[in-house]
Amino acid sequence: MFSKQLYMKEVEDRFVSRRIHPQFPDIVILNYTENTTYEKRWNDITLSCRGLIINESSNEVLARPFPKFFNYGELPEYEADIPFNETPEFTVKLDGSLGISYKINGQTYWATRGSFESVQAQTAQKIWDEKYADVMIPDETTLLVEIIDPSTKVVVDYSGLSDLIIIGAVDRFSGKDFHYNELLQLGTQLGMKVTEQKKLTLEEAVRLKATIDHNNEGWVLRWSSGKRLKVKGDRYMDIHKIAYGLSDKMKTEYWRDGKIDELILKMPEEFRNEIEDFRKKLDAELLNLKYIVDEYLHVSLSNTQDRKSFAIHASSNIPQEYKYLVFKQYDNKLKQEDIKEHIYKNYSDFVNGEKS
Repeated sequence: MFSKQLYMKEVEDRFVSRRIHPQFPDIVILNYTENTTYEKRWNDITLSCRGLIINESSNEVLARPFPKFFNYGELPEYEADIPFNETPEFTVKLDGSLGISYKINGQTYWATRGSFESVQAQTAQKIWDEKYADVMIPDETTLLVEIIDPSTKVVVDYSGLSDLIIIGAVDRFSGKDFHYNELLQLGTQLGMKVTEQKKLTLEEAVRLKATIDHNNEGWVLRWSSGKRLKVKGDRYMDIHKIAYGLSDKMKTEYWRDGKIDELILKMPEEFRNEIEDFRKKLDAELLNLKYIVDEYLHVSLSNTQDRKSFAIHASSNIPQEYKYLVFKQYDNKLKQEDIKEHIYKNYSDFVNGEKS
């Protein structure tokens, strides 16, 4: 692993959060921040800080989840060393929260990716204490589970299921990442369910993601190196988007108000590239609309001598939707905010490409 000095630099720069355990002040949980995802500052430290739990007094790693991984096609540099000629393991991506096991004085506790005390962590602890209190996770193993419970439902309906489903395991000392058959053996040993494996190829998954229903999130792909990618279903993503209120109108409103960076930071990572592309599109529409207004103004000025003749020419030669903007430009009163407001009021036309 890396030293405290190295990860504290990322903490100071606000790329890693460091939260202290509420009962054991020497124990901290490290997690990459929204700034990291926004600025794409991915390095060995930020990738590894995905619920990493450390006892800072002894430097012991108490929990070592698998590193951050991405949607297929999201970050080409991450995919550069993935052996795509090798068929990866495919497992069902469950729609809950990541639960991370750790031990203090021999007792098993649960955290989520960035918190010791989140609602999901408390739910995991409750499920563990009720169902698995006598289960002994091997001391060297960080058990990674999907926390499934009606109280923490995201999109997929699991018909009242409340359980911890094994999705991975890592040796907290060596970093060895368990392959699927090892997970099955561990699940049998612990008496716990393991996420389902699917026989697919990457090409099949990319094709099928457009057809699976919203009650299936997608798949996790794992190569022998331990690197992973996600492929999420289109319909699941649509429902997820609705759950966050991510409509075209809302995105345009944030863009109009100069707050789209704020929106990007609020949204799950899966939507951020989409919002950034949306901003680029509207920025281009803004420049294009300004050009159109200037062109109409130039043509009208070339054919008129005064405001009256300008108004007569404009009424016959300028499309209705541009007249207001052209007249404001004629009076030297057109501001960027006016053009943005026009795009917002007609957002559907601009977003769907009917204006250019």
